[in-house]
Amino acid sequence: MPRYRLVIGALLTALSASCGHPSTPENTPAAVVAEPTPPPSVATAAVPATLRPDPLWQAPFSSPPRAVDDMFVGLIHPTPAEPKLTVAGVDAEGRTRWVVHTNPSCANFGISRAGDRNVVVVLDQEPGRSGDVVAHTVASGYDAEDGTRVWGPVQVPGQLVGPGLLVSRGGGPDGPRAALDSHSGRVVVESQPGTTVLQEYNGTVLVDRERKLLAIDARDGAERWGPAALLAPDSVAGQDARPRYRSAASGDPRLFFVEWVVGDDDRVVGHSIHDMHTGALVTDVPEGGGDAMAVADRATNKVVVYGISGTGTVFGVDRASRDLLWRRPVDPEPVTFSFASQGIAYGTTGSRAVAVDERSGEVRAEGTWAPPVAATRSGITLVPVPGGKPDETRFVAFEKR
Repeated sequence: MPRYRLVIGALLTALSASCGHPSTPENTPAAVVAEPTPPPSVATAAVPATLRPDPLWQAPFSSPPRAVDDMFVGLIHPTPAEPKLTVAGVDAEGRTRWVVHTNPSCANFGISRAGDRNVVVVLDQEPGRSGDVVAHTVASGYDAEDGTRVWGPVQVPGQLVGPGLLVSRGGGPDGPRAALDSHSGRVVVESQPGTTVLQEYNGTVLVDRERKLLAIDARDGAERWGPAALLAPDSVAGQDARPRYRSAASGDPRLFFVEWVVGDDDRVVGHSIHDMHTGALVTDVPEGGGDAMAVADRATNKVVVYGISGTGTVFGVDRASRDLLWRRPVDPEPVTFSFASQGIAYGTTGSRAVAVDERSGEVRAEGTWAPPVAATRSGITLVPVPGGKPDETRFVAFEKR
């Protein structure tokens, strides 16, 4: 199975440091920057049976990209020919539609929504002004479809660390955070005594303010929903439990985990998953849910929850209706899901990969292939396959069946 050791190691090294030497932000929006790269020959065994086996094209990315509607956005690492880090937008036909060149040590980007457009936020460095020799970290927003600069560069207080458009104000990825407005790049709220910034998604910022969870609008700072919107699950009814943020849900920052606590010692009595935009309860998580994770399919609104301690139980939920679709134990080895698209949740169990139907929990495919990493709204799916060199991974496009 392809490995990401070298690619991820390089990214983590870059993220652990601040953006390095100053550079001038550059972008190249155009009708087509590069035509599709023909695909390599791919063995049938390297392709999930949920996809058509014939490869369409090879993506230029050096690490797993992200999908935004019918575009893929990802990183291309520096080369002797192009010493800068490149953020690229590739359409569903494999054409590179735009590129943004930035400082190689600014190895991250964010995606959010501003009005009716998706915005890709890229960090860079620019020299200090008025004799200040210290370089400033700046952010610029680009239209995800055509690469046009929407705003910026705007000075920001630190690295982009997420979830969403959150930057660290020092102390690395675990330091205090500030949230950026996707319309302008300005800081809309930041962590300070009594307030902790937790997560951002498409202009909604989740914060803990005086031990109460609430969401604010990133454009004007107005409260979008308050503590009363966070309904407790039935499992903690009658215990006077209060919510405490745990983490974002894997694969979909629209969702977040809450742990419910009681008493002065904050004893955890339950867990649940909630919607970022409304605070609404999506699902209760059974006992042992402290280690639970989830993947969500934006196309189908289905959520698969896994990793529940002690039981290995996996279950599927409809995000909109909150209906439990299925629940089943996983035996003998637990399954870890990494991606969900077009009604299929992909993951691994032991040394094998699995594709599970989100609506029924049935295994649709299994094998030694690597799980897909991104898919467009139309279903074009990128699968990592071994490259021609040790530890090299290529991202190859396939159609859904």
